[in-house]
Amino acid sequence: MSHLMRDLRLALWEAVAVQIPRYLAAPAMQRLVGEPGPVLVDAAGRAVYFFVPADTCWAMDDTTAVPASSLTLPPRTRVLPPGRYWLVRPDDQLRLADPAALSTALSMPEQQWAA
Repeated sequence: MSHLMRDLRLALWEAVAVQIPRYLAAPAMQRLVGEPGPVLVDAAGRAVYFFVPADTCWAMDDTTAVPASSLTLPPRTRVLPPGRYWLVRPDDQLRLADPAALSTALSMPEQQWAA
């Protein structure tokens, strides 16, 4: 798949910006049932982005749903700062996070995440 086609497919997604410290992203990902899908880190904005299907109705405290087309996405190969980078890179199938599983993982009290 060409990079242009991949970028167009990414633009059809909705990104859920999870406003949590980066060090809590890994525990949340571990609590997800199944694949987390691509996970993007924006260190400057202190946000972690999980990608879910575009038709997802998302309403959860401390998170914001934003169109993926509004995000500047790094190259798939960028897995370290500076700038935005992939904690989990998109694969060729462009698997997405399951919205219900993501909601459950993020609903756990913070003290459970840090445990």
